[in-house]
Amino acid sequence: MGEGELPNRVSYFQIFRYASWLEIGATLMGVLLGLLSGGGVCYNLVQFGEISTSFVERTVLTDRLSSYLPLTQLFGGGKRLVNASYEENMQALIQDAEAICIGMVITIIISILFCIASVALINWSALRQITRVRKKFLIAVLGQDMEWFDTDCEFNLASKMSEDMMKLKKGMGEKLAVVSNLLGTPIISICQSFPLGWELTLACLTVLPFSLQRHDEVKGGHGRFLSVGNLLLRV
Repeated sequence: MGEGELPNRVSYFQIFRYASWLEIGATLMGVLLGLLSGGGVCYNLVQFGEISTSFVERTVLTDRLSSYLPLTQLFGGGKRLVNASYEENMQALIQDAEAICIGMVITIIISILFCIASVALINWSALRQITRVRKKFLIAVLGQDMEWFDTDCEFNLASKMSEDMMKLKKGMGEKLAVVSNLLGTPIISICQSFPLGWELTLACLTVLPFSLQRHDEVKGGHGRFLSVGNLLLRV
């Protein structure tokens, strides 16, 4: 590669060209589990909304029938009362709080198990692929003519076999699991928001492009600020 010449860029999906069907299936299953693991945050947000509703109705709006709380009822709470006494409302509120605690603990445990399974499957697939790529790379290097080793001064076999391969492994391994987990939260949040209140969901989605644009602007300004700060420290 000549001086000033940019390296060849490949698509992200092309790094899986040496993967077998079993490894591709393991990667897809890991991505799916990573997406589902992000749903724990969404579930807990809905539970928090239900306990907030319960606090208001058990203390202030006691003269009307309390709302239907489906997630709270799954774990023994969500008792519907109307014109109940103060003691009955407080007892029902305690039951709601206990149900919310049980639900959140179970959700956290399930999310952690999904995360562990996602990382394990994706890393297993990435390790097998990197091992195969290393073998092919070493065979290709050993198949070169001797004069190629004399003329190419920039080639570093140890760096190519260790550092570069590790970067590739992270890109198709644990980082893919992290990205799938982060993407799962907004995707599941949007899907569960439509049946709960589609008008408010659409209103929030209209602001999303402007929020992303502003985030990119702030991120770019922060990077320039750090560059200037590093330059001043060197001076």
